Amino acid sequence: MSRKEQLATTLSVCGHPFLFSPVIALLAGCRFLGPIEAVVGLMTVLLFCLLPASLYILRKVRAGVWSDLDVSARKDRPQLFVVGLGCLLLTVLVLMLTQQPMVYARGCLAAMLLQSRSSTTYSIRSVRWAWARRAGGAVAVVLERLISRASSY
Repeated sequence: MSRKEQLATTLSVCGHPFLFSPVIALLAGCRFLGPIEAVVGLMTVLLFCLLPASLYILRKVRAGVWSDLDVSARKDRPQLFVVGLGCLLLTVLVLMLTQQPMVYARGCLAAMLLQSRSSTTYSIRSVRWAWARRAGGAVAVVLERLISRASSY
């Protein structure tokens, strides 16, 4: 594997939504909500969204239906988008029913918007587009929190 490929792989893993999003959510939550609320909100997102989606992907890979955990085969992505949207919707409902800070529910809704946009453009192969979607998710969470704080004054 060339240096470029190694760097691309490393950046892809570090920027993977299942790793990058929880870290950003925890950091933003600690900054604006406090550590306890941040951890509770993050655990809700992990348990109701990321864990079920991860288990679904793992099941598909172990059954041999999908070739890898990254779901790099484009033909498999639409199915994952549907599962992801369902997990995000479930997470929003749980967050609302348990009356947790709306920042996490809004972050999930922003992720749903990004994911639904991604599902329409899943055939784009460029790494730049993948990074744009991942960065967009992080920016959406941070911007949403800033807007919420500004509107509370």
